[in-house]
Amino acid sequence: MSKEELKFEYSPAQYRTILEKVENDRVSNFLRTRVHRLIRHMLKKRNDFTVVNQEILSKQTSFVLVGNHSSHLDILCLFSALPLERVNTCYSVAAADYFFSNDIFAYFSRIVANTLPFSRDYVAYAGLKACGNLLSQGKSLMIFPEGTRSRTGEMQAFKSGIGILMAGRREPVIPAYIHGAFNALPRGKMLPKRSPIRVVIGEPMYFDKYESMEDNWHVIAGKIEDKVKELKGTVGK
Repeated sequence: MSKEELKFEYSPAQYRTILEKVENDRVSNFLRTRVHRLIRHMLKKRNDFTVVNQEILSKQTSFVLVGNHSSHLDILCLFSALPLERVNTCYSVAAADYFFSNDIFAYFSRIVANTLPFSRDYVAYAGLKACGNLLSQGKSLMIFPEGTRSRTGEMQAFKSGIGILMAGRREPVIPAYIHGAFNALPRGKMLPKRSPIRVVIGEPMYFDKYESMEDNWHVIAGKIEDKVKELKGTVGK
């Protein structure tokens, strides 16, 4: 077993616990929909928020929405690109040590971003297993494969976890590039400023023909990263 594979050993109880944490009830679904109506209104008013190729998301049922990551606004922007009726069935993969550090913050992040806790240490496979389980249920995921927000606004290399998740799966990856979120709310700042934000959605990518092996994990991550960079090149055209 390779070093990369050892990183993703897990206990089945770990991913069952994760799934229990993200069960939605009627109250949380109602609140989340209301919150996102307000968020969309504010983004449009303050940031002239626009989405290019939004219809691609409307045509898909279960998918993994992947974007670049330079701001806390990124999650809100991708959620605002979704059809409103999808906000309760799309889960954002978030660092457990940050977004689930206490019960109040965890509940807030669950309502606002429908967060799925993901460990950044050597039990990460529990999170990947939970991700796969949700996809198999027809749900969708939102993932930022850079792993953390960029300090400069420039994209960082995509980590292989996205390749591990998607190798051999039939659900598509939908790439997205978020332009302007870094200017509106860069890392280290608390309050967003008025600055235009645009999200560009790309065509679905499929990796069901790829066997799950270490070399392919990196290939898949690289292909998705290249596609997001390609979308970046279309901004302003």
